[in-house]
Amino acid sequence: MTDRMRDIVIAALDKATGILNNADLARPLLGGHDVAFDQFEMDSLSLFEVIMELEERLGLELDADAVVASVSVAGLVSYLEARIDAKVLPGA
Repeated sequence: MTDRMRDIVIAALDKATGILNNADLARPLLGGHDVAFDQFEMDSLSLFEVIMELEERLGLELDADAVVASVSVAGLVSYLEARIDAKVLPGA
């Protein structure tokens, strides 16, 4: 599921920030490399938009602090997959 989740994360980031219009960010993202959030220069509104998009697409309630603590695309993918696993297998 990681590739699919990565695509969802990148789509949410792009919707909020237009990152795929920046060749310096698009190249590594689309090439499967990890990119740190600080490279996106997201403000609090952009972060809120990313979180709302992910919540809507995944049917989850996300903790903004946990999203920020994820630090990068790969970290966010891991966090989201763990949240989905916890939703599917409560108490696991």
